[in-house]
Amino acid sequence: MFKKIVSMFMGASVLMLPFAFTMPAVAVTTTWDVTGEYVIAVDYEGTDYLHDLSLTQDEDGDLTGNGGSPAGSNVYTWVLTSGMVVGNAIDFLADYTATPDAVTPQTTMHVVGTIAEDGTMSGTWTDNYNGGDRSGSWTSTEGNASPAGSLAAEDFGVVNYDTGLGILKGYSAGFGLTNATFSGAQSVIVQLFAGDTLLQTNTGTEKIGDEIIGNQISSPFDVSGDFDYVTDGYWTNARESEYGQSVPATKVVATVILENGKTVTAENTNLSGDPTTIYPDPVTATTTVKVTVEKFVNGTMATAASADNSDFPMYSTWDAENIGAGAGNYVLSETNTTPYQAVTADMTMGADYSTKEKVNGSVVGAQCDTGEPYALKGYTTGDTRAAAIAATPTMTEPSFTNLQTNKYVIVWNTDCSNPSGEIGGEVVGSDGVLEVTSIEMIDTSATANGTFTDGWEYVFHITAPSSEEDISMKFSDWLRTEGSGTIPVANNMRISSAQADNGGATILLTAANVYSAPALHMDGDLDPVMAGRQIEVTVEVAVPAGTPNGSYTTSYGVQSN
Repeated sequence: MFKKIVSMFMGASVLMLPFAFTMPAVAVTTTWDVTGEYVIAVDYEGTDYLHDLSLTQDEDGDLTGNGGSPAGSNVYTWVLTSGMVVGNAIDFLADYTATPDAVTPQTTMHVVGTIAEDGTMSGTWTDNYNGGDRSGSWTSTEGNASPAGSLAAEDFGVVNYDTGLGILKGYSAGFGLTNATFSGAQSVIVQLFAGDTLLQTNTGTEKIGDEIIGNQISSPFDVSGDFDYVTDGYWTNARESEYGQSVPATKVVATVILENGKTVTAENTNLSGDPTTIYPDPVTATTTVKVTVEKFVNGTMATAASADNSDFPMYSTWDAENIGAGAGNYVLSETNTTPYQAVTADMTMGADYSTKEKVNGSVVGAQCDTGEPYALKGYTTGDTRAAAIAATPTMTEPSFTNLQTNKYVIVWNTDCSNPSGEIGGEVVGSDGVLEVTSIEMIDTSATANGTFTDGWEYVFHITAPSSEEDISMKFSDWLRTEGSGTIPVANNMRISSAQADNGGATILLTAANVYSAPALHMDGDLDPVMAGRQIEVTVEVAVPAGTPNGSYTTSYGVQSN
């Protein structure tokens, strides 16, 4: 979905919490499982002696097992008395149990080693055979350790509650890892089934593995709510044609590829709760339709506070069998039944309806440089409110013909008032004439799609020394004023000036806090009568896709040479 991003040097924003959750990371020290049968070559004084080795490893990394030589027809045998795998290290003690010369006195062997990425093992050994002190090296020749980690199903139930990111009315499934965490996980996929019929698939995003670093996770499957997967950001949800709206889910299956490359799976068929309580309401036949119109300012629905109690003038036309044809004015204001929302009367199916905002009055202008406190940024429409919010704004006025379903219209506005706070900056010049006289905010509402066209735009009004023709600028990375979030300067900012003779080119900034290069070479003067050179520098900012909603701040520097 597109996001409305507000550029303010100081401001407030709302932090939305993710649905995926993690428990505190546990100390997982076992990354390999050596359970299995091996043949190891034990080197002593330059000769390899082949031993059988049988190992069993528990969930804590503790080892039991036995071995003997020669491999395949043991004469000398031994049994582990203790041992452990920690990370990629193996360490165990074993007592010989045959032959008599190895038992009296008791021969104890100490084996230490390292597990390689391919699961082979090698290391050193020592023992006290006949009261002596022998040692050597060893290498596995048959058998391989496997990456550790297992996945178990936990909760699986019907849910219906407000997550803060919309109503989740469907299912929630939890899973837990043993001897592993989700940190660095290569893939997480959770699927919901009715019997063997797939209903929904949740595919984890990169945020799982980067931000979910514990060993537990929960995955949401919405059926009839309006949970916002995009804002949540942890799951990409895909639905089949039947996704649980009329059949009960009976099974959930999770498949995880751990950081170490091991694939683990778990299944849960023990559902709690009544699935019929989360089915969508039955669709009843209707013969009328209506249109809901809402006002959004700076990317969020307007409130009396955010819109300064403003009344936004609107105009509409209609033609319906039950109410006839007509046209009229209305307002989106804090006094609407739902503030800044208007709903038409019921109209007979097949009706025509159009609406638009009235601009160039005292409230809304076509853009922020016309003097009105707000500017029209466009309209979006949809069959649902969520669809209208998610659509890309266009300046095309909404017009519906032969309406068969309800429609939603969002009217997007930008607040043109000067944001609170000060922008930090510095001016570097040789004779004290260089000065930023004002900063004009052309467009402070953006769509997070990585384009300059839909980004922010400012005009810096600058007085520069007449003798210094080169102007360059620098900026710090934009920081979100509340919560985490950064917009890098590199490749997301550019400057230009009509008073420069750089061929009309824009100068792309490639690093934060570094003056732009090449410099803008100024050969024009907007007001030759005034002391110094009067110039305007246009600063454009592209907001990368995925940037969190909110207000951002930066600081600048201007330099003349």
